Amino acid sequence: MYKLPDKLVLDYNTWRCGTKPENKLTSLGKGVTKLRNKDGYKCCLGQFIEQCGIYLKYRLNDLNYPKDYFCVIEGLTEQKSGGIHGFKYLIDTKFSIDCAAINDDKESTISQKVIKLITECSKINRKLYLKNFPQSILDEIHEYHIILNIEPVDNYVLAT
Repeated sequence: MYKLPDKLVLDYNTWRCGTKPENKLTSLGKGVTKLRNKDGYKCCLGQFIEQCGIYLKYRLNDLNYPKDYFCVIEGLTEQKSGGIHGFKYLIDTKFSIDCAAINDDKESTISQKVIKLITECSKINRKLYLKNFPQSILDEIHEYHIILNIEPVDNYVLAT
């Protein structure tokens, strides 16, 4: 079984979010929004799955949700059983569902998405690190979220 790490990294350079790539205020990346698309861009959940030790390059192309990977990933998927025969199946956790909705939201700006993702991560006792984010986005995050402390950590920015 895989486990979601305590420290999650969101890389601006490979993040695919929003619905219309041409709208740079609400979307990033190329191609369709998937765990990993054919252009190599990943939604936030695709980036988080990769940090669990799951190699995305071939297996996760064109999958939409962590449950589509057919693997228990603690923090992202849960195994359930039901029906007459008690068949086991996977469901996405509330965290996964909420992150997917934030990632794909066509109205919120990149900064607003990050702030919402920080909040979701904190609900499950995870910290979100931001990688390769332009200073302008980091400045916007400060404006939106006054209690957000951003401090450099190696190559990353820790958002708490």
